[in-house]
Amino acid sequence: MLTAPHKTQVKLTLREMADEPHWLSPRDGDKVFVKITEAFAAGHRVEVSFAGCHAQIGILVFLGTAIGGLYNGDYSEEFLLDHLSFSGMDDQMKQEVDAAIYGAKRYYADPEASDRAWEEVMGPIDEDDLVDEE
Repeated sequence: MLTAPHKTQVKLTLREMADEPHWLSPRDGDKVFVKITEAFAAGHRVEVSFAGCHAQIGILVFLGTAIGGLYNGDYSEEFLLDHLSFSGMDDQMKQEVDAAIYGAKRYYADPEASDRAWEEVMGPIDEDDLVDEE
């Protein structure tokens, strides 16, 4: 588990970090994830501000990339509760964030079982069909 004494709070305003002003993409999620983990490594708490952002189609993909990966076991739930906070969320966005966290916890509790369940429903993933956006 990664731990570090916390120094200050870093505020990440998603609207300012997004490539597009009205859309949060998986690529934006990657950037947010990196910023959060860098801040944690430096001993900071992180506030993720959703001010000016609204729930959209595909928001769970962004949230899974930005927030879900934090539940992969590198950080304890206690650490995340103490070091990660959210602000500027309407009720719909709060529900989306809660759903992404719930899904990440379930997935990382047993990734192999989750992958098997996915393949039972959706079929095997053919990595040749995956497209890199870059």
